[in-house]
Amino acid sequence: MTKRGATARASRGLLPCALIAVGGACTSVWMLFERGPAQIGLLVVGASLIVGAQGVAWALVSDVVPPKQRGTAMSAIIAFYSLGGIFAPLMLGGLVNVAATPLAGYQVGFAILGVILVVAALLAAWVIGPERNVAAFMAADAAAAVPVTVFVALILEPWSPGPA
Repeated sequence: MTKRGATARASRGLLPCALIAVGGACTSVWMLFERGPAQIGLLVVGASLIVGAQGVAWALVSDVVPPKQRGTAMSAIIAFYSLGGIFAPLMLGGLVNVAATPLAGYQVGFAILGVILVVAALLAAWVIGPERNVAAFMAADAAAAVPVTVFVALILEPWSPGPA
């Protein structure tokens, strides 16, 4: 997309957001279909789109974060999303335990997951602005600030959407 003239925001920011939003929607609605190929298809497509978005998102990180800080930035991102491996089974197990049937618990859990994915994708689409982030890193470098500090500030700062 970038070679065809798309901005970094569109090709490396909005594309993975769209993949995650569609994947989340698939994850949320699979239980509305009868048992069979449609359910399996929705789950496979949903999971595949979300995993596919990761590759594009890592390209965005490599575009935005200065080379000397990429290892630290990527490690922080991996540490954060790895928390899902701890909390998701606990939450899903709790839902399965309190539901009328295990199937109902899984259905509610997957619906919640899908909604979280869609909301997170929309929020990310609103805040992603690689051009703005690179400018902030360059300004910080010129002021001899530590780039990782700027990286953390960019993640935590609630900013308005940048130009498309």
